[in-house]
Amino acid sequence: SPDIKPVFVEVATTEGFPRLLRIKAIQSLANFDDVKVLDNLIPILENSYNHEYYYELINLANDLNADYTYKQKIKEASFKAMRNSQ
Repeated sequence: SPDIKPVFVEVATTEGFPRLLRIKAIQSLANFDDVKVLDNLIPILENSYNHEYYYELINLANDLNADYTYKQKIKEASFKAMRNSQ
């Protein structure tokens, strides 16, 4: 149901939820076939604590057949986190 997509996005982007629950939410977003969810998720990678979700977002981008621009945004957000943590 498309009505629950915002719930998955919220769980995926909220730091208070357990790691495995956030990963499951990210993975579940592939079922909605909406590449625009990446616009909500990519910013979490700007925080170095969320680097552990990098591969989940890359996998989601691949599952959604996201174009090069989205994959580049993922890499840039991760790089920004790395710079900010130094």
